[in-house]
Amino acid sequence: MTDETDTEAVSPWALIREDWVTHNRRLTAPGLHALVVHRLQVAVSGRSGVPARLAALLLHAINLLVVRNVYGIEAYPTTVIGRRVLIAHHVGVILGRHTTIGDDCLIRQHVTLGQLGGSTFDQPTLGNGVDIGPGATIVGRITIGDGARIGAHALVLRDVPAGATAMVPPARLLPAAPPRPAESPDPDAATGVTAGTAPAAAPQSAGPTPEPPAVEPRPAGGRPAGG
Repeated sequence: MTDETDTEAVSPWALIREDWVTHNRRLTAPGLHALVVHRLQVAVSGRSGVPARLAALLLHAINLLVVRNVYGIEAYPTTVIGRRVLIAHHVGVILGRHTTIGDDCLIRQHVTLGQLGGSTFDQPTLGNGVDIGPGATIVGRITIGDGARIGAHALVLRDVPAGATAMVPPARLLPAAPPRPAESPDPDAATGVTAGTAPAAAPQSAGPTPEPPAVEPRPAGGRPAGG
């Protein structure tokens, strides 16, 4: 496992060259940029004088505005990062303020190495050669042993022995839903009559039907009476 004195014994430029080789010599790799800024921050953090302070302010601004806000990789000068660490994919990578990462570790996207509780010192320590899958969360003052593997989206809250694997159960397959039967056309849709209901009755008048006026009978001969 790497401690802080191991990386301090090596010049930052030698560490940056190792990081460049680890990232397949890709100068455009966001993980490489994050590690370069981190190595330089660590190198100037213990120095005094105006040039060192100006360099620290400049690196702090780059770390916030580019590494964190653009690449989505969050690290601090107090984060201990070992040699030949590979940040394979950026976005959502949080390396805690007091997290220790050993040599030859592999970190993928959406990985969180952080605290559990109110103290920032309650953060994990990773051994050498630890492989962390995407979306994994490792929090608390725990130790991940050398060569351990952390599966994708695993939540690790306790120590993981060296060479062990911590993973979540794989996705469970559910049978496909049966197809729904095709709906038959409604013959009553065109007439506006709903099945199971009687047709509407004819409207009723408000009052009784008036009777026709009475006709007075005429006498025989065809002449009106009294004439």
